[in-house]
Amino acid sequence: MGKPVTLNEFSYPRMHPDEPNPTWDINGQQVDVNFFADKYYEWNQGGYDTASTKSVQEFLENNYEDFSHDERLKHDLYHKLVDNEVLDEEVKKNVKYTAVVLDNKSRSALLARLGNMIPEGWETIAHHMTMNTGPIAPEYVKFLGMTIVMEAIEFCMDDKVMAVGVEVDKYLTKNAKPHVTIAVNRAEGGKPMMSNQLCEWQKLSEPLILTGKVTEVE
Repeated sequence: MGKPVTLNEFSYPRMHPDEPNPTWDINGQQVDVNFFADKYYEWNQGGYDTASTKSVQEFLENNYEDFSHDERLKHDLYHKLVDNEVLDEEVKKNVKYTAVVLDNKSRSALLARLGNMIPEGWETIAHHMTMNTGPIAPEYVKFLGMTIVMEAIEFCMDDKVMAVGVEVDKYLTKNAKPHVTIAVNRAEGGKPMMSNQLCEWQKLSEPLILTGKVTEVE
């Protein structure tokens, strides 16, 4: 006799794409697999890193016991969750960095205060405060889409880059020195990341309040 197959050791085969999408009765309401997917995410809350046949079975047993033996539902829900994860990964591949992106009012205020100090030929940026490179770090996910208030308190520039130092919750950035790059000297090899190397910071005569939204930037 062969080794018993456990729920972890197989995945539900895909149904034929031309088959009609089924619905299920929940308290008199006909719902499709998207309903169960939404409820799965509410239930999971990071408990399982990725969807599996085991997690689908556990979810149904814990929340919709009457459907825990419904093979079609288990199949459709499993593949819906897996497909969503693939899409999420494709989106994540395109994210360059996560940042507090300044709103138009704050960007204009920053340039009104310091824009006249940008040397001719430099590229104006004044766009964001970097939180981390790539997709949003797990510890910042809860802030995604939120408006963050920062206070610009310092200024610094060299021959390649110009920036303001900001005060913000220290848990909102991976950078040792939270800052907003104002401009860079591309002709001399200046890059925004060089703001991290600035060291001779000077206090602004008056702090400047800046606001922006936590955003994954592609």
